[in-house]
Amino acid sequence: MRKLDQAPVSVVIPCYRSARTIERAIESVAAQTWPPAEVIAVDDASDDRTPDLLELLVARYPWLKTIRLEHNQGPASARNAGWDAATQRFLAFLDADDAWHPQKLEVQATWMKDHPEFVITGHGSRKVTDWPQAGPAVSSPSPVITLTPAAMLRSNQLSTRTVMVRRDISLRFCPGKRYAEDYLLWLQILLEGHPGARLDCDLAYSFKSPFGDAGLSAHLLRFEMGEIDAYVRLARQRHISWRLLAILVPYSAAKYVRRLALSLVRR
Repeated sequence: MRKLDQAPVSVVIPCYRSARTIERAIESVAAQTWPPAEVIAVDDASDDRTPDLLELLVARYPWLKTIRLEHNQGPASARNAGWDAATQRFLAFLDADDAWHPQKLEVQATWMKDHPEFVITGHGSRKVTDWPQAGPAVSSPSPVITLTPAAMLRSNQLSTRTVMVRRDISLRFCPGKRYAEDYLLWLQILLEGHPGARLDCDLAYSFKSPFGDAGLSAHLLRFEMGEIDAYVRLARQRHISWRLLAILVPYSAAKYVRRLALSLVRR
């Protein structure tokens, strides 16, 4: 995987009880057409076989770095630990149960290098059932959709597995926050005036539905409370008005009811 020409990207992968999926995630990074300069897996005090598997993966991929947290702190703190240890110009986040298209870093990092004014970018993602899933070749991410705070407040348009940010920004994930912690950070970045964009191509894969399947996404109520908590934090930080908060809370509740109904239909 390691070449002289490496993408100026630190990949951060939080891991917690990820024994069934972490190998797939790492393999999707190893398959990148423009390999990252740095890959950091942060074990969030897993009590399953995840630490042993990470040791085996380090033996297979010497470029893989690992950090183990002494106590389980949640994905926000795990990503922050990787962020603090990172050295590259850009950070890309990949959850341990997701995977990437082989051209993900080539397309996204190239675009961000060519557009240095943008602090955060994302792209499309799709659910698949098999792996490896190479997907169609991507020639160019056109068109590019500029992200606005108003659109992001209506709905989160950036899955964490699609996001790349500039490492030098001062913002971080809210420590200890376990639900909608990523959504909160993306909103903080945009509401502070940093430009963001979404590349119109699918460069990441998930293996479960956004709502109702196993894992964190099954906890719909907790996600709903996490989203409302994010809005309240933004109001307290004066990023949004209390009047707007009074509109966003019932709007979020309506989205929750819809998601709950969809999850019940799938069962």
